[in-house]
Amino acid sequence: MRTHILKYKYENLVHILLLALNAAIFVSASVTLALMTNQLVSKQIQSFLALLGLEVGLYVIYLVLNYIITVHQAKLIQKMSLVIRQSYLSKITHHSFSEFRKIDIGEHLSVLNNDIQLIESNGFTSIYILCSTVFTTLFSIIALLSYDVRIVLLVILLTLCLTYLPKPFATKMQKAMERFSKANEELVSGISDQLYGYADVYYASRKHIFLRQVKSIVEDYISQKIIYTKRSTSTETLMSLFSVIAQMLILLLTGLLIIFGNIAVGTIASVGQISGNIFNSLSTINQLQVTIKSVEPILRKFEDYPTVSKSDLPIFRILILRMCVILLEKMLLLRDSLKPLKREVNTLLLDAQVVGSQP
Repeated sequence: MRTHILKYKYENLVHILLLALNAAIFVSASVTLALMTNQLVSKQIQSFLALLGLEVGLYVIYLVLNYIITVHQAKLIQKMSLVIRQSYLSKITHHSFSEFRKIDIGEHLSVLNNDIQLIESNGFTSIYILCSTVFTTLFSIIALLSYDVRIVLLVILLTLCLTYLPKPFATKMQKAMERFSKANEELVSGISDQLYGYADVYYASRKHIFLRQVKSIVEDYISQKIIYTKRSTSTETLMSLFSVIAQMLILLLTGLLIIFGNIAVGTIASVGQISGNIFNSLSTINQLQVTIKSVEPILRKFEDYPTVSKSDLPIFRILILRMCVILLEKMLLLRDSLKPLKREVNTLLLDAQVVGSQP
């Protein structure tokens, strides 16, 4: 993905700066919350209302900027996706027609549609979310430094713990993504084969075979999708659990510092929200690292022209066997239809023999 991002490096740089600005505004709104709470505790209503207006203004700017970022990101991702599609199609045109015919049309469609969608959602989108969460974490740590350095030290310690958690899950997620991508290809190509061969099945009065084969193909796809969903959801759930535990530890330390008079009471409001931003971002970063890593097997398909793998051979054998069965059935039907004609010919021959034997 690095190659495609660098191809539009200036557009991506602008987008990353927008993400950084949005993260700074979001964290600033959290910091303002502590000031509001302190003014409320001291019963300074005018200052409280002024800070409340500032808080509302920051969130309005955040929402408007978020809309701009979403639209710009969609346009940028589609530009890079178009380059990937054109690269794949260009490799097709540089091969002979016989090489092109070796690959099923359904597989080409699966690569150009399903795999591109996975690259867009799990690849490019995840990278931008990763950049946003990194900026949010960075600005949040800077904000916490203004309260107490001990809070920051605990945050850094918990950050290191959360950073190394996703590594055992990366390999499993990558394998699950690879199998899910393969299931997408087999779904499209398998159903295409069944539809192309439906005429033969129809005229052979074997429509029940068509329904059974399509059901089997779809069930295989569903099983792989469920496995992939279980892998991704379990990773997200585990990361979220550790994030909640880390937030509770930060709030515990903040409460103790307030009790001993080291920081103001309103600090707990901001620290709770900022620490939530940090650890939610960290859990998101961990999930995104696993997700981005899982896209690598899909991207390798666009580096080399697809070839018929050994795993595809049983599919071709089944298709050939099915064609042979249909051909045999047609031959049997033809034989049955010729039986009356054969009897008539035999009768005529016997009559001719009888006539020829008369004196």
